[in-house]
Amino acid sequence: MRHAFRRKTRQVTAKRPFLVKGLAVIFFFSLIVRLSVHLGSNTFAEGFVSRLLENENIARGILDFELGGVANLDLVTNFYALIFDSSPADSLENYSESVETLAVISQSIPLPNLNEINRAFYDIDDTAPEDSAEISRTDEDNALMTADSIVLTNTTSLEIDIESILNKPLDITLTHGEPAVLIIHTHTSEAFTQTDGKTYIASDPYRTEDQTRNITRVGEALVYEFERRGIGVIHDRRSYDFPSFAGSYNRAYASIRSYLERYPSIRLVLDIHRDSITGPDGSQRKTIAQIGDQTLSQIMFVVGTNYAGLNHPHWHENLNLAFKIQHEMNTLFPSLARPVFISGFRFNQHTTTGSLIVEVGSAGNTLTESLAAVKYFAEAAANVILTLYE
Repeated sequence: MRHAFRRKTRQVTAKRPFLVKGLAVIFFFSLIVRLSVHLGSNTFAEGFVSRLLENENIARGILDFELGGVANLDLVTNFYALIFDSSPADSLENYSESVETLAVISQSIPLPNLNEINRAFYDIDDTAPEDSAEISRTDEDNALMTADSIVLTNTTSLEIDIESILNKPLDITLTHGEPAVLIIHTHTSEAFTQTDGKTYIASDPYRTEDQTRNITRVGEALVYEFERRGIGVIHDRRSYDFPSFAGSYNRAYASIRSYLERYPSIRLVLDIHRDSITGPDGSQRKTIAQIGDQTLSQIMFVVGTNYAGLNHPHWHENLNLAFKIQHEMNTLFPSLARPVFISGFRFNQHTTTGSLIVEVGSAGNTLTESLAAVKYFAEAAANVILTLYE
């Protein structure tokens, strides 16, 4: 993230007049959204932002600007294009129809059977990670959690009381023998730096539809680690970002709704991604954790809020979950966690009070490094999740 922030500073210096105007436009639209919500026009606000995110360059620009991805000003550029080349009212004309279509699609999506996971296809490594702790936290342990263990990057002006949130009990109850966790990949084709034995046919730079090489493979490893600890998991392997990146969050939202309606026992939704950190020379940087003799990827949570104006009243509950798991990672594996990233955008996290984006490594990391990281992450996360069962 440091490299990303340095890059952004250089860009602001080089293109300050244009960027300042662009950010002013973004601020203006943010005011429109917030005013609409304040006046009770949630449909207008939801539709406006939803239609914006269906534009591929805007969607990419927001994620790049937020997470430090490929350096560009697409977000600002396309807000200008939206103002001068089209009317926001025009983009909302068919919003109600789009919502109804998503609802129909969500009811017809075939859902995978939990017993039909093909381990051979994904070549799952069932060996335990080195220095495995397998520690279960007690109520007394949880009572000792302090804010000193939590690190965050807050891109909003929202005040975060770390101590208060961290020590508030999670209002989540899980049921044994039922699916508790949904693992999904909004950007399914995200992949890693290719290495010998881990090559793939790229659909875009650092992207592939080969599910044995993209982020889906990392998700499958996480499923295995959770299941062997007794946590019920459903893994959605459908592609949401190919052939079009635009609208991927809308398509994923329809699926999430469908899963939650069909499996009311699901309380946790983990959207597994890999990050992108681009250096000044355009190269992809890797995240590095050191556990024993192993060098592996780091893990970062992205927590959405209502800062941009959309309805998301319970985002603190998601942040609570992120804090508790980060605390566990920092306790067991001190270099594994990156700072919790607090975003002004929602990223479908309003669907449950246990929703998180989990960034496993970066495009500069290898698949092997990220598979190693997810084993340690699963151990820490499971220690928190297992305390939520009745």
